[in-house]
Amino acid sequence: MTAKKLLKIIIIITIVAILGGYTYYQFRNVITGPQLTILSPTNGSSSTEAFTLIKGETKNVSKVSINDRPIFIDTKGNFIDAIVLLSGYNVITVKAEGKFGKEIKEVLELILKEDYEKSLCFEEECSEAERREKPSFDE
Repeated sequence: MTAKKLLKIIIIITIVAILGGYTYYQFRNVITGPQLTILSPTNGSSSTEAFTLIKGETKNVSKVSINDRPIFIDTKGNFIDAIVLLSGYNVITVKAEGKFGKEIKEVLELILKEDYEKSLCFEEECSEAERREKPSFDE
């Protein structure tokens, strides 16, 4: 093999490797698909507050939903949404869909602990503020 042919083969291999690396670099987000990270609350956590903020980050995502309700995401892929937990065990499903239809989902299991001293007071023992907080079913 002559030096010219060897140099020609090395140049062609180098060009193909550079083009392949560049193509992979440009399509890496398409190849990896959507990414979803829940920042808070942590899965399995418990709270005494019914009002909870779900915060997270996404990459390569076109849609995000919490319990099948669409959520807005900012230009950096961050989202935040408020939900109200029911007493006891709650399951929250966060879904993210990529631009090509691939879907990823995270499931949060959260527990709302009630303040039983406050919720079990009798009418004569409750303060006026506590009575206003409780729903009345007599009407």
